[in-house]
Amino acid sequence: CRYCTAVQHQLLTTKWPKAIYSNMMARVQDDDQGRIIWKGLRVRMGFHTGEPNDKENPVTTRTDYFGRDVNYAARVSSIGAGGQILISSASLRDMLPFYSSLSEPLQGEPPFGMEFGERYEFAELKCYVEYIGRFKLKGITTDNCEGEHLYQIVPFGLETRHFGNLRLDAEEEASAVVALPRPNLQKKLSRGSSMHRRAPQYSAGTEMAIVDVAPSSRPSINRLMGDLDIEELEVVGSTNI
Repeated sequence: CRYCTAVQHQLLTTKWPKAIYSNMMARVQDDDQGRIIWKGLRVRMGFHTGEPNDKENPVTTRTDYFGRDVNYAARVSSIGAGGQILISSASLRDMLPFYSSLSEPLQGEPPFGMEFGERYEFAELKCYVEYIGRFKLKGITTDNCEGEHLYQIVPFGLETRHFGNLRLDAEEEASAVVALPRPNLQKKLSRGSSMHRRAPQYSAGTEMAIVDVAPSSRPSINRLMGDLDIEELEVVGSTNI
């Protein structure tokens, strides 16, 4: 979650080539409060937690991740809009202890007592989470015929971004995957792993949070994460993609 929100904010402060602003989907836009909510490249992101398989690429010596959970993250990402962060129930379950309202905890089975369209504040994670409904994910087979519960992350400061309907018929693209160790919920997230030039080596079956981003965004994301200071890197626990 922190990785995704950090990237969305960094995209707004990146010095893009001036020509890019002539594109309607990359122009600078302010909200009614004068805050910049759109500027430059819009990157859609999908977040899922699971147990990916991994194998070292013999050419790049980097770790390749594959399997159902990686495909799930890719599908969640592909149906979103540029600038939107979508997450699965598996990922949200890990976030529940950080929900700000202790008097009305989110618990139970998905959607964890959330009301459709309502935003729930996760102050420590600097975001809101909004339940957006159940959807059938193309190419993902589940026991539930009604579809998967999905949610969107709304970073603090970007609450006035608005998105249309999900792109449920979108073709899945080959995309960049960032695999982050699943955080120990008894520890602060700031104890995440540091940034590496190649993906860290984890054994198959290790439970991870899997972030999927649009393929055309890969060089930009690497550059953005390289600009984060050491304290920010420890928080997001990121790797180059």
